[in-house]
Amino acid sequence: MFGIVIFGWLQLLKPKRSGYWFSLLLAIAGVFAFSIHMYFMLTGHPEFTLLGSELLLGMILLVSIAQAVLTVPALTNKNSKSNKTRLV
Repeated sequence: MFGIVIFGWLQLLKPKRSGYWFSLLLAIAGVFAFSIHMYFMLTGHPEFTLLGSELLLGMILLVSIAQAVLTVPALTNKNSKSNKTRLV
């Protein structure tokens, strides 16, 4: 998983449009991870009720939302291929 994230980060550094799509995909995956773990927590799985787990899930959600907020304008920008602004 770490290698996939690094690959996406390298695409953003270039900057390539595929990097922005990859960033959006990771943001969606983070929101999905938060959602599925919250479902498990709410259905009584005690593994996800530890303070560390709850904090980590909250941070994943915040970072994923921030990442999506930064990525969507870059994708909708018609000049994003030549745009030298980096999200990193």
